[in-house]
Amino acid sequence: MQTDVELSEIIMRAFILRRLELIAHGIGDAVLVGSAHSPGTLRIKEFLTRNGHPYKFVDLDNDPDSQEMLDQFRISAGDIPVVICRGSVVLRNPTIQQVADCLGLNPTIDRTAVCDVVIIGAGHNGLTCAAYLGMAGLKVKVLERRAIVGGAAVTEEFHPGFRNSVAAYAVSLLNPKVIADLRLFDHGLKIVERRAQNFLPALDGSYLLMAQEHTESNIAKFSESIAPSPRPLNARIPAVKLAASLMLVS
Repeated sequence: MQTDVELSEIIMRAFILRRLELIAHGIGDAVLVGSAHSPGTLRIKEFLTRNGHPYKFVDLDNDPDSQEMLDQFRISAGDIPVVICRGSVVLRNPTIQQVADCLGLNPTIDRTAVCDVVIIGAGHNGLTCAAYLGMAGLKVKVLERRAIVGGAAVTEEFHPGFRNSVAAYAVSLLNPKVIADLRLFDHGLKIVERRAQNFLPALDGSYLLMAQEHTESNIAKFSESIAPSPRPLNARIPAVKLAASLMLVS
C-alpha cells in the first residue's frame, strides 16, 4: 500500500464511506445519553462528531425508551450527560479526556516524550511546516482536534451524495519548490485544471457560469449593462497575484 497510491486511495475511501454510513445510521460503540438543551451534552456531541466517531444519541426529552435505559444503568438526573462505552463502561458527566480515553482515541501518544516543535493544527500549512522541520532533523508533533487532517484542502460530504472542498483548488498555487521538496507528485498529487471558475444555479432553473472567455456572455444573459464589469478586476489579478507571491516567499 505504501507504493501503490491508487490502491491506498481505494482502501482509504472504503473505510471513510463505511464510517460515514455508521455515523449516518447512529451505529457505534458509544451511546450518549443526555438532553439537546444541555451544554455538557452538546460539548460531547461536538467532540464525537468532530472526530468522526460513530455514536448513538438518546435524547431524554423525546426518546420514549430513555427511562428504561436510565433504570438499567442506574443513572440519575445529576449524572447527565452519560456516555456508555462498548455497552459496559458508564461515564457520568465525563470530561472530554475521559471520553477519549474510554474510546481508545490517541492510545499511542507518549505524554512524557519531549519534542523539538509542537504544531497546533494539521491543515495544509501545518503539515507542510512539519514536513520541512522533520526533514531538518527535528522531532515534530502535530496536534489536530479533528479526526481528519488537511484543513481547507479536505474534500468532505456536506450533504448526502454531494462532496466539495473548501479550498483544495488552491493547491495549484503551491510554490513549485514546496512541491519538489516534498515530492508531492511521487505521493499522488494530481493537479487538474478546472474549466470553469464558478457555477451558480438559481431557483428558477437559470444559472451563471463563470468560465474564462465565457463569463461576459453568461453575465449578459442577466444584464448586458454589467457584463463588462469583471474586466477591470481581471486586468488587476496578475499584478495582485505577483505581489502576493513575492510576500509569501520572501
